[in-house]
Amino acid sequence: MNEISPIYFPEALASFLTREECFSIEKTLEKQMRVSMLTERYFVKAGVSNDPKNIQSLKNEIKVYTTFSPDSIGYPKLKWYRIDNNLVILILERIDALALAERRDAFNIHPSANTESILSEISKLERAKIPENWPVSYHRDEKIEKYGKIVFPYLPQDIRIALDSLVGSLHMNENLVFSHGDLLPMNIMINQEQYWFVDWEWADIRPASFDPAFFLLFSRPPSDGITFFEKCHMFWNPVELYRDTVVISLHEMKLWITQVDPSSLQVKRINMWLLVLKEAVEWLMLH
Repeated sequence: MNEISPIYFPEALASFLTREECFSIEKTLEKQMRVSMLTERYFVKAGVSNDPKNIQSLKNEIKVYTTFSPDSIGYPKLKWYRIDNNLVILILERIDALALAERRDAFNIHPSANTESILSEISKLERAKIPENWPVSYHRDEKIEKYGKIVFPYLPQDIRIALDSLVGSLHMNENLVFSHGDLLPMNIMINQEQYWFVDWEWADIRPASFDPAFFLLFSRPPSDGITFFEKCHMFWNPVELYRDTVVISLHEMKLWITQVDPSSLQVKRINMWLLVLKEAVEWLMLH
C-alpha cells in the first residue's frame, strides 16, 4: 500500500462537521484511503489522493452534482466539496429515506418497494441533457472484449462461440444517455412516493437500457430479474436489456474471478452470473 500523505482539513469543514467528526474522518483516513460518514444533517465522503482510481470516482461524483440540478436526476443536494492535492471531500444533505437494500449482493428489495414505479423513475433519468464537455466512450462490444480476456477461459465452448458471433452487433443503433452506472437497490432511497438516486461515482454515458437492466438484475436473484425484461417494453426494448445483461454478467464474473481471497461464495457467484449470461446469449441468438 502506498504511504498516505498528511491530511490537512479545510477550515470550512467546521461549518458542517463537529471537531469530533473531523477527527474521526482524519483517523480513519490514516489507515485507509476512503471513508463515509452519516451525521445528523449530512452524508460525508472523503478520500486521499494516494489511490488515483479511488479519487477519480469521487471527482466524477462531484462533477455530476455540479453539472446537473438535483431535480433533473433526483440526487441529494451537494452542500460543499473540496478537491486539493491530497484530499477529496464532499458533503451531501442527509436524506430521511430508506435504502431499498442493505448491501450490494442482497438480491432483493424492501417489501414496500414497487418495481414498476421504480422503473418509471429510472426512465426519467434519460431526460438529463448530456453535457457537451462529457466524453462519450462507452461501447458494448469493446466492454465484452475487455472482460472476455479474463472471463472467456471460464466459459463453456458454446457460450464462447455464441459471444464471438454477437460481438460487432451489440452496440448497433444505440440510444446513449446519461447513466448512473451502479444502480443497485442500495443506491436507491425512498420516502413514501419520492425516490432519490445516490452514489454517482460511476456515472457516465451509456445505453438507456443499462440502468434498468442493472437494477433488475440486482433487485432479486438475477435469473428472476430477467423475467421482468418483457414487461419493460413501454420504456425500453427488451433486446437492449438483454444486450446490457451480457455486459453486466461478464463484468460481475470478472469481479469474482479476480477476487484476492477465493471462497465458496466466489464459486457460487461465478456460476450464478454464468447462468444469467447463458440465458441472455441464448435469447439474443434467437432474436
